[in-house]
Amino acid sequence: MKTYHATNNQELKEIIKGHGDYAGLFTSENIALTANGDYGDYIYTVEFNSICDKSDIEEYLENNPEFLEDHPNFVVDCDDAEQDETYFENQKLRAMIAIELGFDAVEENDGWLVVNGKVEFLGHRKSEEVETEIEENW
Repeated sequence: MKTYHATNNQELKEIIKGHGDYAGLFTSENIALTANGDYGDYIYTVEFNSICDKSDIEEYLENNPEFLEDHPNFVVDCDDAEQDETYFENQKLRAMIAIELGFDAVEENDGWLVVNGKVEFLGHRKSEEVETEIEENW
């Protein structure tokens, strides 16, 4: 699956599994979300194959009850949750489960949290390359 990631990091080369605040990169299939610069000026394509969905996480929890003992505030799906510290902690925990299960990404509210994939620089958000990509893939 081809998705897009915006960042202020002009030197992004790869996804390092499990590292960083979220253990991956947030991406969207909608490149137009990168146009306003809210998430950064540098746009990357991020390609990945497999997706960890809610049922995969539920099955993981059934097979690993100690996980919930260690993380009593864990929620499988944050669609309706308030965006607070627990919300962001849960995003990283879901990413770590996806890594353990061998998936490339976990579904998030409005996109994907990619933990394994191919990262390629597309351009500055105002570049001709990005504008063309928006026109062709809106």
